[in-house]
Amino acid sequence: RIDGEEAFFAACHETGKATAALTCVPLADAQRVAFESRFYEDLQTLEAYLIRIVTLGRSITQRDPDFCGSFWCRSLDFVVSQLPCIYAERRVLYHQDIGNLHVQQGRFVGFYDLEMCRVGTASVQLGAALAYVAAEPAVWPPFRAGWEEATGEPLTPGQLRAAAAVHHLLCWRVICRYLSYDGTSGSGFPW
Repeated sequence: RIDGEEAFFAACHETGKATAALTCVPLADAQRVAFESRFYEDLQTLEAYLIRIVTLGRSITQRDPDFCGSFWCRSLDFVVSQLPCIYAERRVLYHQDIGNLHVQQGRFVGFYDLEMCRVGTASVQLGAALAYVAAEPAVWPPFRAGWEEATGEPLTPGQLRAAAAVHHLLCWRVICRYLSYDGTSGSGFPW
């Protein structure tokens, strides 16, 4: 039985390992097409979905005074610079809310809410995980070790840049209110 800090870091390692294991499950082309058309609806593909977020982000930076600074434009420029790398990766199902997992005494037990899975790539999965991992810097080393153990490969600087771009994209997904806000006053889901 482990507890306290040891259990916490073991849980971080196990979470990285389990999250990476999702990216190792093959997704046949026919399954990919079916899942993409189901989850991305009128956009049909991961590429169209991601570029729609960027397009809305650009519109927001031009129309919404809260997002008109150079920081926001540089964020979108960074995303665009990484899209070819993201698009080049093999498609997998990714769990967009990896906080929905169960770890007990430092051991991964399982994922839940799997209806939150979408078609993505390893970078998309890692980028989605960064929202949780970045909150506490001590989480990253054991999480990364678990990820690399599951994939059997060290993360490269290119993979890390692509994952960071996805993290930016997922923040923009929230800013554009899940594709409903273009920066025009009164548009978007009312929050």
